[in-house]
Amino acid sequence: MRVLKAGIATSLCLANLSVASCQVRGVVPPALPQPAQETVDALEHHVRFLAEEIGPRCGATSVTYNNLRRARDYVFGVFSKLQEQTPASALRLQTYTVHERTYDNIEYELGGAGRAGEVVVVGAHYDSDCLESSPFTPGADDNASGVAVLLELAAALSKLDASGRASLHRTVRFVAFTNEEEPYFHTDDMGSLVYARSCKKDGLDVTAMLSLEMLGYYSENQPYPWYIGWLPGLPQEGNFLAVAGNPGSSCLVRTVVDSFSRNSLTPVHGVVAPGVYLMTWSDQWSFWKEGFPAVMITDTAKLRNANYHQQTDAWCTLKYGLMAQSIGGLDAAVRDLAYDPPPPTPTGCGSARAPTATPSTAGGGDV
Repeated sequence: MRVLKAGIATSLCLANLSVASCQVRGVVPPALPQPAQETVDALEHHVRFLAEEIGPRCGATSVTYNNLRRARDYVFGVFSKLQEQTPASALRLQTYTVHERTYDNIEYELGGAGRAGEVVVVGAHYDSDCLESSPFTPGADDNASGVAVLLELAAALSKLDASGRASLHRTVRFVAFTNEEEPYFHTDDMGSLVYARSCKKDGLDVTAMLSLEMLGYYSENQPYPWYIGWLPGLPQEGNFLAVAGNPGSSCLVRTVVDSFSRNSLTPVHGVVAPGVYLMTWSDQWSFWKEGFPAVMITDTAKLRNANYHQQTDAWCTLKYGLMAQSIGGLDAAVRDLAYDPPPPTPTGCGSARAPTATPSTAGGGDV
């Protein structure tokens, strides 16, 4: 067992596994203000429009396919308003065809001020499940919640003043992906895989990818499957977000946990494990396939939320105030990742810079 001193982080590595799994706990955050009611209301509006006004979003039927296109238009419209007000920004559609139907990834870009060829990607899929659920799920937590946070995070970073924008040395791309769900999941037609492959083909240096996957469901209890429920130190209350990465993304997991926990009231826990089963259940998998470091940020999906892929995954089951608390942590993580030199990381993960905020409990020392 390896422990970082004074509560800054704890890493639990299980030597009896063929590939070590590591749990990372974030710092105790400083006193932080509550999120603005404007942000809370905006998150609820995004989720209600996607999940209630539009509803099931997929290519299963002509109705759900039209819903998917309405969702595309909504996200594009929000990004378009940001792009009109933001210098050095760009908005693009990446369109491809599956079975004579067109599908679109939506990319909103904030250009880097120094190392623009290095890219931080923040993504969330805007389609919903239309295979497992019957009747089709409205997809509020999965994944209107991730899209809502994506849009508000893009808005927050677009509002940076000139000095703040100058600190974004790397380019940041906010991408709404299509076709994450079955039957396209883990196939060549998965939207994020189409996008990641285009990044690779174009020679882009994707230094980090953050996949926003189900961010709105909180509960008093946190269930676990039997094969991990025995691990010591697992949080028992469903009040946290998880940052999950494969072994090749372990430093990214630690960086995101550190930045997030210093700037959000929401508890955050990191896990590094092989890229199999639950670890692959979102768009970060596509970037792993192309050799890019990537993490999934999630409320733990079906482990916590029994409404997963059900008709009951409705807008009214989510907690928008707690969703809004995550914006500050994600904002700090993205800014740190886009900063040059890289943000502080534990021993062996690169060079350091001053943290975004000072934690209430100082500490340090070797791992």
